[in-house]
Amino acid sequence: MKSGDFDQMASLTFFKTLDKILLGSRVCCLCQTLECPVSAFSQTIPKALKRYHHEDLLKITEHFRPCLAYLIKAKMTNILESLVSKEILTNDEMVKVKEEPEATEYVDSVISEVMKKDRMVLISLWETLAEQLETFKSPNLIALIKEVTEANLHETHRQAVSESTRTLNAQASPGDPHTTAVGFETLYTELVVIKRDTKSHNETEHELTKTGRIHENLMKKGAAQKCERIWTEQLFRKSPVSVNPVNIIVVSGMVGIGKTTMVQKIMYDWARGTQYQRFAFVFLFKFRELNFLDNVNEPQMSLTKLIERHYKYLSNDQLKDVLKNPESLLFIFDGLEEYKHKLNFTPSQLCSNSDVEVPVHILVTSLVSRTLLKGCSVLITSRLTALEAMDMERVDQFVEILGFFPEQRLMYCKKFFGDAALGAEAFQYVKENTILYSMCFNPLYCWMICSALQRHFMTPEKAKSEALKVGQWLCETQNKELIRDTIGEELKMNFSNMTLSAVDCAVLVAVISCCGELKELDLSETLLTAEYIMRLEPGLSCCSVVWLENNGISESEERNLRSLQEELRRSGRRLTINTWEDQQW
Repeated sequence: MKSGDFDQMASLTFFKTLDKILLGSRVCCLCQTLECPVSAFSQTIPKALKRYHHEDLLKITEHFRPCLAYLIKAKMTNILESLVSKEILTNDEMVKVKEEPEATEYVDSVISEVMKKDRMVLISLWETLAEQLETFKSPNLIALIKEVTEANLHETHRQAVSESTRTLNAQASPGDPHTTAVGFETLYTELVVIKRDTKSHNETEHELTKTGRIHENLMKKGAAQKCERIWTEQLFRKSPVSVNPVNIIVVSGMVGIGKTTMVQKIMYDWARGTQYQRFAFVFLFKFRELNFLDNVNEPQMSLTKLIERHYKYLSNDQLKDVLKNPESLLFIFDGLEEYKHKLNFTPSQLCSNSDVEVPVHILVTSLVSRTLLKGCSVLITSRLTALEAMDMERVDQFVEILGFFPEQRLMYCKKFFGDAALGAEAFQYVKENTILYSMCFNPLYCWMICSALQRHFMTPEKAKSEALKVGQWLCETQNKELIRDTIGEELKMNFSNMTLSAVDCAVLVAVISCCGELKELDLSETLLTAEYIMRLEPGLSCCSVVWLENNGISESEERNLRSLQEELRRSGRRLTINTWEDQQW
């Protein structure tokens, strides 16, 4: 996404809500009925305005020019004196405005002069208006400042989501420590998603076997005739013949199939303004991170505090206004299988007030049960094996990600290698190997195999051997008993003084996650890049003790690990990290 796209998106976002200002003033005649903290606006407006670009401030001022002139004239003396003190007007200009019989016209010309000056002068004009809120309880002024502040809040959230989803890390080759940021759409390949019956969630067949069997049947009999495919952007669309909205969605799929990638795609499209625009705010929470919140120091939490904890730029007062419109909110909870609590849908355990503090898992079940913020939308991703914790009768739509059909596998290879001919050649090699090709329906496996095959074009025989090893690893990571027997009863793994690749890190995490817990993981003296740490993080949270000594970690990665360590500490786990000589966090 180009940098200019954000400016355009900011303007579009703001002007979708501009017209509410005049309607908002009709809702009430008294300040009290607006139920807004007047003092809070006068304090937050300076910060809000400083986030706007100059050209956006000009558009806002121009749009509200009649209202601004009306308000300045209504509180003439106070506003003019303040403008003089801020050196926006001279004393002579103030006197002229007061003496002018057609004051409205002259005030309008003053606004025009201010708009010709620099950005800080324009901000000072708006700040002067906000300062009048303490004594000037005008519904027009309150609604005006409220609208400008909230529109900026909305854009701040969009931009934060954009920054967190716009790129993926791409590695030159396994073992190469250098990574580059790649645009999300450069590597993203459409996932095959099908509708499922909510009663089919309790199947006991192994995930890998079941998904493979479904792929085989669909290939033989034709996907279009055997299942109802659904595209990601259609998840929340109700059927034309249905009167019930689609609010509660469960997305299932085996490990590595693309559940988290789908979530990232939803967030990415929403932030760009291309999909899901029925939602004003989208909030993402990972169950793995929610595990750290329930601890002896903070056993309970309100929904507003939960959001504020994850999105630090949103204040409690702002969130109270945001939550007043639940129909415009989407909550996404990713990775139910990683959650340490079993969801309890017993009516007596549910809550209905977003300000009441309860255990975090009660917040989740209350949102799904529609007792909390009725009308909001909720999307939960989970492996099929963890759905026994869900009350599927409350679910409006249940879908399963099947990963890649052959067409998507070829497309992914072409995108991965960045060259259509090279990608097609790699795909052909994989296709000729039954084991590798059968596993490529899974995006994670596909990435691992492509990563290994990159070396094929430099050292062909070594790469083919490595690709086959990847296939072996993938099979083994599905066998929990084999993994535990291999690790041993002590549940310790030592990978110190080794050279790992991104593939190794991904496999290691799959092994640890399948095992469920690890008492000690030693990665001392092993070079770790930003991408490696990002891939290892889900596995680190399953460990009691992790040694990361002399790994060449950057300062930013140290900060991220400090944060992870603190979260683990709150959950009663110990994370030991040495990044410099004889110093321990």
